[in-house]
Amino acid sequence: MRKTSLLSPAALLLGLAGGLIRARELDTVFDAGSGLADAGAGISRLLIALAVLTAAGSLAAAFVLKAVRTEPEKFRKAFYIRRYLTFAVMALLGIAVVACGASCALRGIQPLGLSGISKWVFAGLMILSGVGMTVMAYAAYTQKDTPPLPLFSVIPALFFCYWMVALYRVNAGNPVLLDFCYSVLALAAAAMSFYYFAGYAYGRRNLRGAVFTGLTAVFFLTVAAADPAPWELRATLLLTAVFECMLTSRYLAALRAK
Repeated sequence: MRKTSLLSPAALLLGLAGGLIRARELDTVFDAGSGLADAGAGISRLLIALAVLTAAGSLAAAFVLKAVRTEPEKFRKAFYIRRYLTFAVMALLGIAVVACGASCALRGIQPLGLSGISKWVFAGLMILSGVGMTVMAYAAYTQKDTPPLPLFSVIPALFFCYWMVALYRVNAGNPVLLDFCYSVLALAAAAMSFYYFAGYAYGRRNLRGAVFTGLTAVFFLTVAAADPAPWELRATLLLTAVFECMLTSRYLAALRAK
């Protein structure tokens, strides 16, 4: 195993630490009466410092690796999964996301205030996103990047974009950025990382983008899982963080010296 492939587990561990800090922040920083937050609180500054450090480290890693490494052109080579156990875990993560989407639909919950057809679109995209994750794992394991990979690889990016827009709309008038900023960063990073990963199914490479967004997505998704939300949404964030961690690790291991 290349040492660079350990960057994504490190991002996950930092994210877990950040999630614990975030949970503590939610309990202590926000005023129960007004809902306002003390952005200058020590716990908030600590989480901000950890987030900046992780983002800066991810950006530095992306530029360093671009200078000394080259990536395969095809998806099956860029994310090659050698072991069946790795594939099985990643496939199960995708199936678990499908289950979360099905639960949203069956319980008829209205995430982020979505109602009518919007909530069904959200649940449907969550289900298809889980299918897409499973398809990506299967393609990387079987070394087959033929259809349906090109189609399903872009669905997770679309789903997280939809989720991010819905989150922004419900918080458009919210003056307390600390209330939702980590969720927005998590969804944006996840959407961009899946976008860059899907590019390899179309022969479009971007090493810097894939490394930076992959590592930051792992971190922010784990942190955002601490935010209050229906359990299906929190579970999806955490499941996706682990999936992104494993997929990014495979990508980093596939990089070759120039």
